[in-house]
Amino acid sequence: MSFKWILPLFLPITLCVVSSATYDPDQRLVCGRRVQKAVYLIRDGVTAKPGQWPWHVALYHRRTPTLKYHCGGTILDAGTILTAAHCVSTGNGVLPRHQVFIAVGRTQLAAEIDHTETHAVQSIMVHPEFQINGIANDVALLKLARNVTWSRFVQPACLWNMADRESILGRNGTIVGFGITEHGVVSDQLKQVSLSVLDPLVCIADDRAVFGNHLTAEMLCARGDAHVRACEGDSGGGMFFEVGGRWFVRGVISFAPGVCGAQASDASPTNTALIDAARYLAWITQYIDPRVLPLDTDEVVVDYEEKMRLFDFETCGLRSNESDRIPWLGALLPSSTDNFVIPRVIIHPKYKSTSQEDNIALIELLNPVLEPICIPVTPRMRTNSYANLSMIVIKKGLLESTPVSYVNRTACAEMLASESFSLMQNNKQLCARMPPEDSSDCRPFITGSPLHQIRMVGRVQRIFLRGFVLHLQSCDSTKPSVYIDINEHMDWLLYSMRDDDKDRTESTSLESDWNGLMQTGKPSLMLFDMYSCGLSASLFRPENRYPNVPWIGWLHEQRPLTLTDVSLDRIAILIQDYYALASAEMVENKTQWRYLTFGAVGNYLTCPKDKDCERYVRLVSVKDITIHPNFTKHPLRHNVALIEFSTRLTLDHEFIRPICLPFTESTRSSQPITWATSAINMFHTEYRKLTLLNLTDCKQQFVQDGITINQSDISICAIDSSGDRQSLSGRSQEPTRCKSYRSKESSSIRSTSPGFQIMT
Repeated sequence: MSFKWILPLFLPITLCVVSSATYDPDQRLVCGRRVQKAVYLIRDGVTAKPGQWPWHVALYHRRTPTLKYHCGGTILDAGTILTAAHCVSTGNGVLPRHQVFIAVGRTQLAAEIDHTETHAVQSIMVHPEFQINGIANDVALLKLARNVTWSRFVQPACLWNMADRESILGRNGTIVGFGITEHGVVSDQLKQVSLSVLDPLVCIADDRAVFGNHLTAEMLCARGDAHVRACEGDSGGGMFFEVGGRWFVRGVISFAPGVCGAQASDASPTNTALIDAARYLAWITQYIDPRVLPLDTDEVVVDYEEKMRLFDFETCGLRSNESDRIPWLGALLPSSTDNFVIPRVIIHPKYKSTSQEDNIALIELLNPVLEPICIPVTPRMRTNSYANLSMIVIKKGLLESTPVSYVNRTACAEMLASESFSLMQNNKQLCARMPPEDSSDCRPFITGSPLHQIRMVGRVQRIFLRGFVLHLQSCDSTKPSVYIDINEHMDWLLYSMRDDDKDRTESTSLESDWNGLMQTGKPSLMLFDMYSCGLSASLFRPENRYPNVPWIGWLHEQRPLTLTDVSLDRIAILIQDYYALASAEMVENKTQWRYLTFGAVGNYLTCPKDKDCERYVRLVSVKDITIHPNFTKHPLRHNVALIEFSTRLTLDHEFIRPICLPFTESTRSSQPITWATSAINMFHTEYRKLTLLNLTDCKQQFVQDGITINQSDISICAIDSSGDRQSLSGRSQEPTRCKSYRSKESSSIRSTSPGFQIMT
């Protein structure tokens, strides 16, 4: 079994019927939790596993003498189902309750399985403003004649009660159902697809005749890839989002225009309209068990049994025989290294730069650290004892772990009264100080260093992480240092940590899809090597004085490449050993561009003349430039050109690699580790992380800059995550935004190219 390797980091380191039942408010009900243990992979059209969506139900209509499947629904509590109003209505009004039945725990319609139950309905509550000849307020609640039996396969979803604090615009949610298949029949297997929530204006622009008249503020609009949509039979089912380890129902499927099944001919994506359950919270909560509503939507839910698999308590927390070696202590460097690449940094969601509270982050490492410290994973492992504490100091030039004593909050606040540091009024911080006899000949270490606690595990003494230095006074015995208490953040840390099992399954599907694509017999695909592309390990080699992105090349008229050529920033992106991409606008004058140079251009141009400078770069001649046939300048559309080389560019070069292209559906739909672009200053190149914007916000950004742009011309829109808008050059030919994904087979980070930067 392989694991993710993660280090915590301190940010300073650089109805009609209302039930009269009474409930004990202290007995909270857990919602949105999958109890069945499995590795769940969400891919469009894939059959759901038993227990994967335990809150989804099948709604049947009685057609004497049988039951006929009609819609989907979502379990909110033991006796309440959320569905669409039109699923329980006809032209004559609401159906009689004896004609509606609910099946829970089903992933197959035909087979009878032990964990499924069928329930009669006691009452049907359709929203009072729903009209059968309309779309608005298409929401209903069903009260069951008897409660469902909770099991691994039957659980309630959480009802979205986060208002607008958790925006879903642009996010992917999952819908599930037994809707019409491509063969024109109801699916016997429960299927799942991923849809992205769109700006309502986009849906209206796509189909004004349908959405212009029916899409209201109480509705959501979502879209999947080609042939991915809600179909007849999916209505009433939920759209689910995972937040803090729990699954919330936010949408209720209402309708989607067009035809599903065998008669469907249009391969373009189709939008789906859903009722926004969050808009009906006040109405819904009248009829459900209040204990199922999450009190703190920032609280995370952790499966400790599952998370325990990430840790090895046989090897953690053991000190080396070398007295000055602390194997779990690391240092952050301004650039990546080949050994410990950082694909992901997770900052605590409540952290604010103006406060020291929740001042903690998590670093995910690409490769394993073999000697980690122990951490108290389960609540039973978390102790309130402050015995056997120690901190790291520097004595005689060596790191040393020296004992410290706990200082209670009152005494700590008094001792720090003269300091600018203010202790938080909660239990998230603790104080400790050195005894006077150990404070001599001592230099403090750095903020963010660990507070150790020695504990016995069996008969072995091990070191556990108890906290981090937040305010450092380590060698002053009269004043305590302040630490973040790791116990108070353990659930967030555990929730944020990822198990490789799921990622390995995703990676296997990527490889499987690529192999399947290769078997289609398309000769052009044989030109690409998906196992060597997108690797940027050479980006920060020590010998590379000017870091380069290995797939970026410079176009020029004459040979060799000069500083003047580089200053023009006419760049192309290497995709294969005979081809590169560039912006059509830049290379429209095809005869001007005769050569392309790839490699560590900065090293090459600054190389002394008496040295072997050619080793840094490779030069190829341009054979042909093909501009996209639909390219237009005003407005700027299809701004892409394909450059063919006269000779093969050999790729066995330490500073040259092609970028990957998202050929497979898995690559296009997989969750990226990050979005980034390449900011170029002459020949010095660096990655800049990006934050995606929805189309409305994107257009507003352009308007603020005095630029008019149509939303239909926006494919992907992003801004610099640092907020430095000047840091990204406005050159249209800059490299594409990079979509990175994890590849387990090569234990590396790869970059794929979904598009060009057209303006910033």
